[in-house]
Amino acid sequence: MKKRVTYNEFRAWLKSFRPRQIVGTTARACDCPLARYTGYRATYTHDGRAYLTPTNFHSIEVAKLPRWAYRFMLCIDNCGVFDITAGRALKFLEECR
Repeated sequence: MKKRVTYNEFRAWLKSFRPRQIVGTTARACDCPLARYTGYRATYTHDGRAYLTPTNFHSIEVAKLPRWAYRFMLCIDNCGVFDITAGRALKFLEECR
């Protein structure tokens, strides 16, 4: 499982998919694009912190996510629950950086 998350590596991962290919589900900690990329739950708190946590132990902090990742998660989660494509995720990523 990948613990370190960089903007460029995550962007490259999204670009490795066809634009209409599903890369996750919004508002789902275990299935958001960051969770699929890292293999961990991608969760955030309302005090402006985002974390990767093991799927079996939600309360254990593994790695604090960078600020861009927090903003990306807020952007996609505020749109409701739906499957998100690589193209749409890239658009959100670039808008929320």
